[in-house]
Amino acid sequence: MKAVHTAVNNPTNEHTRRAIEVDLKGFFGVTDIGKITVTQVMSVTPDHALVYRQTLENAGYANATICRRMSSVRRLYKLLQRQQLITFNPLDTAFVPMPSPKADEIITAPLTADEAIKILMVPTHSWHGRRNYMMMVLAFCLGLRRSEIAGIRAEQLHRNAKGELEFTIPIKHGKQRICVLDAVLEQALWKWVEKRGPQGGPLFPASMRKPEKHIGTDQIYSTFHTAARRAGVQREDPRPKGKGHGMKKWHISPHSFRAGCIVEMFGQHIPVDQIKKFIHHESAATTIRYTDRAAVNLEPINTAMHGVVEQTLHRHQ
Repeated sequence: MKAVHTAVNNPTNEHTRRAIEVDLKGFFGVTDIGKITVTQVMSVTPDHALVYRQTLENAGYANATICRRMSSVRRLYKLLQRQQLITFNPLDTAFVPMPSPKADEIITAPLTADEAIKILMVPTHSWHGRRNYMMMVLAFCLGLRRSEIAGIRAEQLHRNAKGELEFTIPIKHGKQRICVLDAVLEQALWKWVEKRGPQGGPLFPASMRKPEKHIGTDQIYSTFHTAARRAGVQREDPRPKGKGHGMKKWHISPHSFRAGCIVEMFGQHIPVDQIKKFIHHESAATTIRYTDRAAVNLEPINTAMHGVVEQTLHRHQ
């Protein structure tokens, strides 16, 4: 069905397209979106949507996940409405009460400066060690997400009008972010480039043997998790009842580095609106949720982010 493919392919972000495809296949119970029929799409009612939402709730999915999956399906029906193929959207909130996507979600525990130092002391001088070190530095100092780190390409690095090294990456909602590196971050980056080589392609390849293939987000998660474990700062946190199918919830994840970046800036008394702009949150309310969590954790945040890099960079001299 053409509308299905349009709904999937319209977003510019590859990860968003992949998520919508997975959500549509789950809703319609197919293994290939090409198998979704017109009859299936046109026969959906609000009751079907309610049953699907209840199924997700019974499976223990978090509100944010449920809202994302439902919104992917609503996206398809909004497209059909615009094409005047249907008169109402069976997934509209008027018919399907939607839980608040993030209001009751627990923010990822922010990485403290002391934890960051311990973790950044783990990578070795090897090719993989320097790659992993630089990825964690960017995550903590710039607050980059896993997908953003994986998507950086060497040819994107250039000097701006001020002579600063910078690169531009695609972020959520089809937007772009310009990341500027100061002298400390630039020094750390060139240590990695010395090992990697000056060629183009992904800045962080999956392996030495496949320099043309960028590292995957799952591989980044595993890398950060292993470093935290070896540093002795990883632990299993209790997961709220009914969320995550009883899966383990680790205290430190790649997003902990992003949260740590936000908390560090907040601890330096940088206004929330400036943090929002730097970190590229859609809403200041999202940023405030991190700072609210940080209010009880500010005491150990006593080292500037770049001080963390300066204290660990000697490992890669």
